[in-house]
Amino acid sequence: MDIRNALDRADLMVFDGNNHEDFIDKMEIQYKENSGYEERLTLNRQRETITYHRKQPDNLKVTSTYFFTDQISKILDNLNPIDFTTTIPGLPKNVVVSSTDLGQFKCKIVRRKLKTIQISGDYEKYSLPAPWNELMKLLHEILDIPATGPLLDEHFYKRRRRCKDDYIYLTVTFEEYGKKYNYLTDDDSIMAGDWVLVPVGSNKQTHQVLVIAKNYYKKDQVPYPLHKIKKVVRKIEPDE
Repeated sequence: MDIRNALDRADLMVFDGNNHEDFIDKMEIQYKENSGYEERLTLNRQRETITYHRKQPDNLKVTSTYFFTDQISKILDNLNPIDFTTTIPGLPKNVVVSSTDLGQFKCKIVRRKLKTIQISGDYEKYSLPAPWNELMKLLHEILDIPATGPLLDEHFYKRRRRCKDDYIYLTVTFEEYGKKYNYLTDDDSIMAGDWVLVPVGSNKQTHQVLVIAKNYYKKDQVPYPLHKIKKVVRKIEPDE
C-alpha cells in the first residue's frame, strides 16, 4: 500500500494479492425523513475519521467526530464501489404501493482518480446495495453510540416494501424487555411502536401488546407456521 501511495498507482500489482481499481478517499451517507429528521455519516481516509451528524425536526443538531488509526482506510479499502452499483435489487413488479415514509438516503463515494459514484433512493432493502448490511453493522459496532437513529438501525435498512404475495408478521411483547411473540395481520398501517389487540390462550382472551417489529415474508420463509400463528384483532388507536 505504501508503494501504491508513493507512485499514486492504485492499480499497481505488487504480489500481495490486492489490486485496487482506485482508492476511495471519502464516503458520505445521508438519511432524511419527511418530518425534517436527518442523519449524515462521513468516512474520511485522509483524516482517518468518522463524522456522525443528527438533526431533529425541531432543528436541534448534534455532530460527533471519531478519530481512528488506519481503521478507516482499511474499511474503505475493503469496499468495492462496483458492489454499490450492480447489486441494488430494485422494486419487484408485484410490490404494493405504500404511502409509509421509509426515509430517503443518498450515498456518495469519492474516489482518487475515477468518477465519483452516487446512489440514492428509499431507505429499504430493494433500494440498497448488497454490502450495506455488513457496512452499517460494522460502523455501528466501532462507533458504539448508545442511541442512534434509523441510519444505523438494522430494523430500518433491512426492511422492504410489501409484495402482494407477502405475509405480514408482527413481533410483539406484553411487557418491556419481555418475551417476544409473533402474530399475523393484514393491516399494513401497523408500525413498530403501535399497540395492538391480540388473542391469548385457548379461550382467546384479548390483551394489549406493543409492536416492536414488522416484517414481510414469503409463504415458504415465514418464521412461524401459518396454520399455528394467531392473528391480530385490530390496531389500538392513540385516542383509545
